[in-house]
Amino acid sequence: MTLAAADTANLFLSLAALAGLFILKSVICARDPWAPLNRRFLMGLRVMMMLFAGRVLLVVTGLDVFRFFILLGATLIPLSVLLLAEGLLRRHAPSWAKIWVAGGTVVFAILSLWWSNSIDPPRLIGLLIFQLSGFFIGAWLVLTRDRTSLSVAENQTAERLALSLVLLVPLATADFLMLYLHLPAQISSLGVLFLCWLAVSLGRTQVRHRAPLVSFLTIVIGAGLSGLVVAQIASLDKDATILTLAVILAAVLVAVLFIEAQTLRAEEQSQTLLRHLADDRS
Repeated sequence: MTLAAADTANLFLSLAALAGLFILKSVICARDPWAPLNRRFLMGLRVMMMLFAGRVLLVVTGLDVFRFFILLGATLIPLSVLLLAEGLLRRHAPSWAKIWVAGGTVVFAILSLWWSNSIDPPRLIGLLIFQLSGFFIGAWLVLTRDRTSLSVAENQTAERLALSLVLLVPLATADFLMLYLHLPAQISSLGVLFLCWLAVSLGRTQVRHRAPLVSFLTIVIGAGLSGLVVAQIASLDKDATILTLAVILAAVLVAVLFIEAQTLRAEEQSQTLLRHLADDRS
């Protein structure tokens, strides 16, 4: 496998993540972009979009200056998670959690101004620890929430977003450790697409957790088998096989996300029309 092939795959995966985030953003904005919780959610989406846009620009231009956007985006993720968790659960995080996240955000935001890799891997290891701690604080807040103080929809949202961390956390960790794990590509984009999948499915309140998980597992199996067949036909090595699997899965997820978003929009328009007809006494 050549370096150009790895760069092409990373570029495609980053663009796929951007497409998934844009689809989710359009779904939220179509409802109410100014709602307090939606604003916090949109902030997190924009942070991730900045990160993946930095990756795209880095691959396309080869300029290290765009690593600043990648590092800053990774730095702001724990803050976004904490703000979203507080808004979703309608309660403040403990003081120690706020101090930890705020202090880490300031430290690593300053370090992101040094976009060359001369202070890595110590900076990347520290950023990984900080990012994981932000995810775990958010998950802890969700798991210890007062379920009786939230509505059924709010509890479902909290559970669905916490569920996305099961895949997002290890894939994000793999990005930081890709050199040590000998991975040919940054695969966190697949975790982001899974997050988008679960978030879009929240719009369909009648859908339980099992339905999107079964659908996602079916897509993974189908894309995996397709990738393995292609790899076998083309006699690809291990790295090329991993890239092929990741690219196929990302492409399928973006396509299904788009279809899911369009279906959700059609259902909402249909429900709105039915409500107007029901309210129209004439």
